Amino acid sequence: MARRNDYVSDDEVQKCMLIAAILVDRYGDEMLPLLERLEHEYKARKEKRDSPKHVDRIKALLAVDKAPTRS
Repeated sequence: MARRNDYVSDDEVQKCMLIAAILVDRYGDEMLPLLERLEHEYKARKEKRDSPKHVDRIKALLAVDKAPTRS
């Protein structure tokens, strides 16, 4: 049994999400909160993974500030 502080990989979240979807399809909305929680976790991880690095974000911000202004 996994302890609360054990890391769960992205692959494990994906597998669990598919299993939860099967359970919802098979047994109905009773299992829906589980699927929604896994989907939320997956989306949060994806957003974090796909977001630009802080240094890239700051460089882009500074580039805009240094760009010549149009009159």
